[in-house]
Formats: sequence, C-alpha cells, structure tokens
Amino acid sequence: MKAQKRISELKQKREDARQEIVNHPEEWDFRSITEDDLHLAILYEYARSENWVVHEFEQWHKQSIRLPAKSKSFKTWQDKNVREALNFILTSPENLPPDVGLQLFEVQPRLLKETPLVELTDISIHFPLPFAHLRGLPKPVSLEHLVPRWKKEGCGFEVIDSLPNYSRHQLESSAKAGILYLTVKVDLRVGKTKLADDAKNRLLKLYEENPTAKMLPVGGAAVLPWTELKELAAYRLHKAGFDHKAAKSFLDKFSKENPVSVDRYEDDILPRYKRTGWWDAIANAKKRIQKLYPIPAAVLSA
Repeated sequence: MKAQKRISELKQKREDARQEIVNHPEEWDFRSITEDDLHLAILYEYARSENWVVHEFEQWHKQSIRLPAKSKSFKTWQDKNVREALNFILTSPENLPPDVGLQLFEVQPRLLKETPLVELTDISIHFPLPFAHLRGLPKPVSLEHLVPRWKKEGCGFEVIDSLPNYSRHQLESSAKAGILYLTVKVDLRVGKTKLADDAKNRLLKLYEENPTAKMLPVGGAAVLPWTELKELAAYRLHKAGFDHKAAKSFLDKFSKENPVSVDRYEDDILPRYKRTGWWDAIANAKKRIQKLYPIPAAVLSA
C-alpha cells in the first residue's frame, strides 16, 4: 500500500513539474533572445540550471539589511532582507535609498563576489529572475566584458578621455574577451606618418603577443552559438519529465499556436530534435552547466 502511494505521489510530482514548465515558456522558449543578448543569456540561463548557484543567491536574498540608527532609512529598512529590497526596485517608482543599496552588496556571500557568480550580478542583481523578464530593466554596468566573440563591426581602437570605472574582475573579464584598456603616450611631434607607423606596429605586436587573440573565435567558430540555448531548452524539458516523443508533440503544437517573427528558423531555438539528437542535446547542456559553473570546494565541503 505504501509503495503504491509512493508511486502515485511520484507521478503527481512529475505531472506538476511538467505543468509548471508548460505554464512558464520563458524557461525553455528562447526565441525572444536577441543576437546582442545571446552570450549574456547563455551565461545567465545556464547558471539558473545549476542548483548551487541558485542556492548562493537565495542565501544572499535572506540576509538582513543593517543600517546605523542615524540613517534616514533606519525605520523603514532596518532588518528587512535583500529580497524585499530587490522587490522594491522591481515594483516601486521610487529609488532605493543609497545607503540601503550599498548594504545589499555589503551582505553578499563571498562566492557572489568572485568569478563566475559576480558576472551574474553584473548582468542583473535580480538573478535568478528569468532572462526574458530582465527586458526593460536598467543594466548596472557595461557588459562588453562578458561577450567573448569575434566582433568585426565597431571600432577596434579609440581614444577615450579616461579609463572606465571598472572593478578588477571587470577589467580581467574584458581582457579575456579581447578588450584591453591601456594607458598610452602619444607624441604628436614625430609627425603624422611616423605616428601612424608606430601606433600600427605597437598594436600589431600587442595583438600577436596576446594569448587571448589566439583564442578568439574566427571563421566557422565565430558562428553565434544559438545551439547552446536550444540544448538548454531540451535539458529543461527533460528535467520536467518530457521524453523525446512527448517533447516533440508538445513543441509542434506550441510553435503552431505561438508563432514568432524572427530572422532565423524556429528550429534553431526550439529544441525539436531527432531522437538521438535529443539525448545528445541534454548531455551537452549538462556538461556545459558543469563547465561554466563547477561546484567550488567550499560548497562541496559545506
């Protein structure tokens, strides 16, 4: 009798999981992601599929905000938690008091201040809100350091008035993405020709000696990795209890009822695979989660 009850509970749990993901297509339908946001969405959504990452953010959200008694915000915000402050940012037309905003980051767990989790708060402090829900929210910092792809458009060299106010990790991430911020001396007295030659030679030498330049994707490797989101979608449907046959039937119906106008085929994003491709996609997504967000020793030993 107990075994039968247990089986019944497991079936209901699986059905609830399937219904939950059906009701929230933003968890697997990534067709609204733009090319400009693709790399950010990959980092962010893969993190949402790693339990220890989500747990670290949940621990942060439970932290109480501590303010000095003389603070103007003391009566309103003392002992409220980070989650309440984040909800205030999302729902209130008013700005969060500056001293409360500073406290949000003062009480962050150590792992949230280190790579790779610090990049997630760069993308949005509202993690793990689905990436699709971030549209329209202000971005706290420039995110160019999180886009490690070959970029042929734009300007490869420009003179800026001052270096950006980046943290150490942002500068390191920028360098890994192939964006270098340098201090240079320009001597106009040497004349236009020599100045141009010196600049060209120095920049080419910098390019050839930089290990990052050798790792930047070129040619076929520079193709935008839409498939990574497609594989993650298959992984999430699988986790919710869909097998290949059920997923195919569901997605065929869903795409007919929810067509989207995009410049790419829907099959590039929706996880409609042949049977072997379905299981390969799930395995690839699982490996990618582990590669992007390996479990730290501190978490394993906790």
